[in-house]
Amino acid sequence: MNELLNKASKNDPAICPNGCGHEYKELSCSWLTQLNWITQLDPASCPNKCGKLYRGPYRKHHLRQHLVYECGVIPKFQCKICSKRFARNPQLKYHLIRIHKIVA
Repeated sequence: MNELLNKASKNDPAICPNGCGHEYKELSCSWLTQLNWITQLDPASCPNKCGKLYRGPYRKHHLRQHLVYECGVIPKFQCKICSKRFARNPQLKYHLIRIHKIVA
């Protein structure tokens, strides 16, 4: 798992979409608009080839969360009433409220 995370996030700068070859590794706050635009054009895709694609300034974080909780992993959270499994705890809480009418 750590190998996949390293592969997905190591040396993955935002690259200039104009083809000049400039890489943006560290940007100041004044470049936030440009960073947002650049990251839309430079998505992070799942290395497991599941088809998930993440865009935006938090794309690496969302990809890491996907690899830890969802991709190729048995869901960690289980409903004690019906034994249904969920990848994330908020999904389980929503299930308990909507299906079993229990406020957790």
